[in-house]
Amino acid sequence: LVFMCSSRRRHTRCSRDWSSDVCSSDLVVNPDKQKFDANLNYKIPILLAYRIREFITTVRKCMLSLKGFNEAVTLDRIFLSARNGHPLNDASVSDIFGKAFKAIGTTQARTSTHALRRKFAQDRIQINFEQRAELKLDTSDASVAASVSMELGQHNPDSLKPYVARTQQMLVNKLHQEKSQLIKKLVEENFRLRSELDDLKNKIKDS
Repeated sequence: LVFMCSSRRRHTRCSRDWSSDVCSSDLVVNPDKQKFDANLNYKIPILLAYRIREFITTVRKCMLSLKGFNEAVTLDRIFLSARNGHPLNDASVSDIFGKAFKAIGTTQARTSTHALRRKFAQDRIQINFEQRAELKLDTSDASVAASVSMELGQHNPDSLKPYVARTQQMLVNKLHQEKSQLIKKLVEENFRLRSELDDLKNKIKDS
């Protein structure tokens, strides 16, 4: 399985050696072009890899055929311009996602593909916090940032500190809200039990 992937600031050649680790649920990807000329590996779900391959062999292939574009102009990228068959550049991809976010009612200014990365980072940080807390491991900002930065391909964990701080505050607020709801339920249950006890006392007194 060999195909090309394209994303903001990253153009990816994905290859799979089926002779090893055939039961793995992830595919190791080493992008041809990476930010700051990095040379990092990433994992994508194998089911996503199949969906990308299906897109390449159906929708993409059909578009090239109908438009009469030569495969050579695509540079083996997945997402292409319908105007000339050339790879979509970073600005075009961002513009497409920006319009899509706007279409679903997003009110944030300049929302684009980076929102997906931000969401992924927040989710991974939250999971990392919860797992570390459950295992009684270090949950400091530095430890969480160092762990998650590897998944995001960040050389400098400090760049994740704003994400970590926001996610940590979200977790604190979530726990506080859950605690408040629990206390409210306990108060209501206590009131209900007291009422039942008073009713029983009155029945016994009247009998």
